[in-house]
Amino acid sequence: MDLVLDRVPQAYTEKPEFDGVRIDPLAEIAINKLTTVVSRMEERDLVDLYLLERAGHTIEQSLAGALAKDGGCTPATLAWLLSEVEIPDEARLPGGVDPGALRAWINDLVPRLRRAAAPSVT
Repeated sequence: MDLVLDRVPQAYTEKPEFDGVRIDPLAEIAINKLTTVVSRMEERDLVDLYLLERAGHTIEQSLAGALAKDGGCTPATLAWLLSEVEIPDEARLPGGVDPGALRAWINDLVPRLRRAAAPSVT
């Protein structure tokens, strides 16, 4: 019996190679992280998105690709999920990210996602 797996479409088919290993470009990783947040809400995924944005890969740039991979990954869904996140002060986050900085980023991101969900609403 052959096992057939549905393949998730790749936003970027060209994959850079480092030391003989093909990897996703950062833009593809950002898209994948957004779809991951819809299926699970873990601090490490939020830290990854935070760091990707700090590296210049904005969430807004990744929204269309994320929606193409997962029809439930809408700006409205992301805004609602992220509005429910609580990061305690004592959280030990990957990469030594400060919990207050992550909270501030999420607090900034939620209204941005709401605007992306309803761009005509001010």
